[in-house]
Amino acid sequence: MCFDIGDICLTYGEFDKAENCFLLVIKRAGKGREFEEARAKAYVKLGEVKTKQNELNDAISALKQGMKIYQKLKNTDGVALCENGLGIAFYESGRYDFGTSYFNQALKKAEKTKNEELIARLHINLGIIESMRGNWDKAISHFQQALPRLEKRGDALRLAQTYHNIGMTLIHKGEFKNAINEFDKSIELAQKLEDSYMLALAYLGKADAYVHLKDLPLATAYATRSLDIFYKIGDRQSIADAYRILGVIQLERGNLHLAESYFKTAIDLNLEFKNWLNLGETYYELSQLYKKQDDIAKARESLSSSLKYFKKIKVKSYIARIQEELTALKSA
Repeated sequence: MCFDIGDICLTYGEFDKAENCFLLVIKRAGKGREFEEARAKAYVKLGEVKTKQNELNDAISALKQGMKIYQKLKNTDGVALCENGLGIAFYESGRYDFGTSYFNQALKKAEKTKNEELIARLHINLGIIESMRGNWDKAISHFQQALPRLEKRGDALRLAQTYHNIGMTLIHKGEFKNAINEFDKSIELAQKLEDSYMLALAYLGKADAYVHLKDLPLATAYATRSLDIFYKIGDRQSIADAYRILGVIQLERGNLHLAESYFKTAIDLNLEFKNWLNLGETYYELSQLYKKQDDIAKARESLSSSLKYFKKIKVKSYIARIQEELTALKSA
């Protein structure tokens, strides 16, 4: 009962209440295999809570405790579940090599036990890391390996998320129309699920694609629609990304002061949440604005900030480009 209450609290973002429930299960579980299983499950969920709270050292500690119990019980699926959680915690802390290692270890175990649900999740997680590293084809391969498993399970939410991930990766590959097709699939599922967050995320993805296609009216419409939803559900991190896209739109329109205002709003919000990826992206866009204004000093400063954040999370695809631009600015 206590575990189930904790799970419900976790689903609805009541992290402190969820933590208390899982700690109670850990403390009160008796002896014997059944109780050890319950204790291990509670440690896994506690790790998930701590990851969502960005208390990553505590998350890693809880997941390792759970893994010890599962290893003792020779529960391969349980160990793989812990390794997946550890991969997520290390990914969130920017330690992608550790994250990748844990995901791959978990994938081998999940394939051995034919745990299709976990295999799908692991391919998604590996796809996200490959995308962050700029390995677009590898990322898409992982996402596509997840799709048939998700379809078979009827996991509409993860399908919507995966179509969105493919769309974002295709934007990086320059395949903007194909990206829009993926976002449309995500939108259709999000509407069926009545999932406002997923819907807004897919709208924002379409806005990003339309910016690259230079269709600024459509880009503005989708970005504004997504921003309205993010405000309604109170998702400040996603609000930051919407402001970044709106800033890019205004930059394309030549409204430089408005674009700068949007970028600075996005930066303030991203600093609040320590969102290094979005900070790197936003500072990069801000540097392009200052280049248009021929303010080389500010452009260099913004590029340096962008480089700092991308180095933090080892996004190789951006790092090389920014270093080239900084070198060009030094000789300007």
